[in-house]
Amino acid sequence: MYEVMIVDDERRTRQGLATLVDWESYGFTITNIAADATEAMELFEKRRPSLMIVDIKMPGISGIKLIEAIRKKDQKICFLILSGHAEFDYAKKAIQYHVSGYLLKPVDEEELLSYLVEIKKNLDLEKTSHHANKKGKIEKLIQAALSDEITTEAAVQLQQMIYWNKFTIILIKCYKKNDLDLKQMLKESLQESVPFTKDSYLGIVIEQKGEAVTIPSELDNLLGAYGISYFSVRSQAVGKVEDLATCYREALELMRKSFFYIEDQIVTKDSLHIREYVEESRISLSALEEQFVYSVEIGGDWSNIHPLIWKITASLEAKEYTEAKIKKRFIQLLSSIVNTLSTEYPEKRETFSHKLYELTEIEYLYHVTQLVEFIHQFIKEIVELIDCNKEKIVVNKMIHLIEQNYHKNIKLDNIAEVVHYHKVYLGKLFKAHTGEYFNTYLDKVRMENGKKFLLQGFKVYQVAEKVGYSNPDYFHSKFKKYVGMSPSTFRKKSQKKEFSKKELG
Repeated sequence: MYEVMIVDDERRTRQGLATLVDWESYGFTITNIAADATEAMELFEKRRPSLMIVDIKMPGISGIKLIEAIRKKDQKICFLILSGHAEFDYAKKAIQYHVSGYLLKPVDEEELLSYLVEIKKNLDLEKTSHHANKKGKIEKLIQAALSDEITTEAAVQLQQMIYWNKFTIILIKCYKKNDLDLKQMLKESLQESVPFTKDSYLGIVIEQKGEAVTIPSELDNLLGAYGISYFSVRSQAVGKVEDLATCYREALELMRKSFFYIEDQIVTKDSLHIREYVEESRISLSALEEQFVYSVEIGGDWSNIHPLIWKITASLEAKEYTEAKIKKRFIQLLSSIVNTLSTEYPEKRETFSHKLYELTEIEYLYHVTQLVEFIHQFIKEIVELIDCNKEKIVVNKMIHLIEQNYHKNIKLDNIAEVVHYHKVYLGKLFKAHTGEYFNTYLDKVRMENGKKFLLQGFKVYQVAEKVGYSNPDYFHSKFKKYVGMSPSTFRKKSQKKEFSKKELG
């Protein structure tokens, strides 16, 4: 509402004007009524109205003199002059003081309303222009503060213009923004903030109220309305404009690491990092990736896959892989798995090719939890594609279990319980796919590992224990059966062969 002061020495005129129209419906409210110029001047100093309706001829100081005195103090205030027919020509002298119009007594309602409509239109334009100029100046000073180039005088001026006790910075990384002018959109929707763009990021300087760290609902609604995925970080709050550069540097560092924080809305210095979330793995990165690939190939070991994805990601981050490099690594890993499966299941090749295209979506994931869930879901869909050949998956699981547990007292009965198949059927299934009986395959795996241990210098009885035989003599007979010589003879021949190679070399 724009404030109005009525100045007239006639009480009836003052009261009549106050009730002649519905002032508030036209955007005005009468805040002061004065009986003479002296009283009007005093009230003006206290209230500074937007519009004054002044009687041209009053006892003492005239309306013209009042307007002249006020115009020296305020170039923007609007005036409407009240005059009788006798003073009309005299009233026209007020044109030099840029009055908005003249009203003859008794005042005509329609004439007054037409002036009010026009005056409000001009006041609105002036207000918008002033607001835009002020915002433009604030933005310019904020940019200087962010770059640590603001003077002490400018900092004081900025602080006075926005009246905030604490400042904080929100940096936003947008994905698929469709060339929208987000900065301008934020200017229009976020009143209590100063949007900016810097270092390819969209940012907001905003007042910190209380201790809560939240995204302004207007920002969330705006970006959500356009389907824009985004990630944001928030700096600590500071009380001085001069410290905004420090805030910005903190926000930039948070944004650089933001992919690795276990948050899905807004990251601060207190947010949980992947290094705190995932226990450091003692297994090498290559071994973790090998486990991952194997878990997929045996049909999706769901109890193992999800933790493995986290461990691989955390291991990559610990090796200082960037967000882009981690994404590239997973794309290569998943592509390799899909290509392998495509070869094993040629009838599904076209479907697998389409799945490869889906991997490009990884580029647009802006958070580590999104990456992990995407990979987990992708693997689930891959396994569902090969689920048509459950028998092969079961055999793969059996082979994996043998290779991981050959040193234990492993039996077909035990594995049958794990994969939920009858042991007789499972034995036939294994023979059909591998060409070997289960026990024969197990023996051969044990012998191959036994060879390695023998060449590492372990004694025969130690090797027997390491590959799952409690009786060394039984191991000895098995080894001779499958390798064609005793363990000690194998070791001697292998050492002699190695020695000959060195001699020839």
